[in-house]
Amino acid sequence: MKACWGMAISGFTAHWRIPQMPANPSPDYLGPQIRGILGQALFAQTCPFTTANCRSCTLAAHCHYPNVFKPLDPTALPAYILHDWWLSGQTLAVTVLLLGKASTSTEPWVRGLHRQLPNLAWFGKRGMRLEQVVDWRSGSCLFERGKFTRAQLTFCDVWPSAVGQNSEIKFITPLASKHQQADPLIGALKTRLQRLRNQFGDGEDFAIDGPLWHCQIVMQQSVKLTLGNPSRQVAASYYKLQLNHIDTIGSQLLGAGLWLHAGAQTGIGLGRYCME
Repeated sequence: MKACWGMAISGFTAHWRIPQMPANPSPDYLGPQIRGILGQALFAQTCPFTTANCRSCTLAAHCHYPNVFKPLDPTALPAYILHDWWLSGQTLAVTVLLLGKASTSTEPWVRGLHRQLPNLAWFGKRGMRLEQVVDWRSGSCLFERGKFTRAQLTFCDVWPSAVGQNSEIKFITPLASKHQQADPLIGALKTRLQRLRNQFGDGEDFAIDGPLWHCQIVMQQSVKLTLGNPSRQVAASYYKLQLNHIDTIGSQLLGAGLWLHAGAQTGIGLGRYCME
């Protein structure tokens, strides 16, 4: 199907070498750690100061750090999504999706990772190294051996969609949302998509009449995640949902959520699901 959500989306996957994971205790959720590394790398590359003071900085309006990673407006959403990560031996692959004009931050973000990773800590150990960066959709190599290639970042003009009228939704990362009723997905997905469309897209409302699907909660597991500081925690839940009688708009909405995630805290990778 053609793009129908009024916003541009692009992204990159950065592969970097990490020290050995701590044996005991072994962390079961890496999102906050990865977000911290991404933020430090972008900040160090774009800000001339040693600490962030964006609210009083005359350069903030043109700076990648507040415009993409940490908005000045507390009600605004970041222009990136920590979409995915996976470990293979001592190589960590991290996929970051970029909304709208955030694509212009790719080069400074990659340069920041290349320069800063050796100085940043991975669970107390240093010595990380950026090995390669590839385009999210095409797989073309954007950066390797310390240099950019001639490949370009690509934008997506076709969005995924659910196939068929029945689907099982499995959350790969937990959902953080105030919508915790009989259908925890629909409210979280509709609210997020509308906010993203308002901020990064055409700003149009999408009217929905009647139910988009029928939801049954098959499994729910509540978790609390620590955000760097032990006093900062996020309550979230892993879900497995059975959706039946999915209509056309529902299929498109579910497809958009595969990339945009659902609920809050997508900067640490929350709200990612797959359809089976």
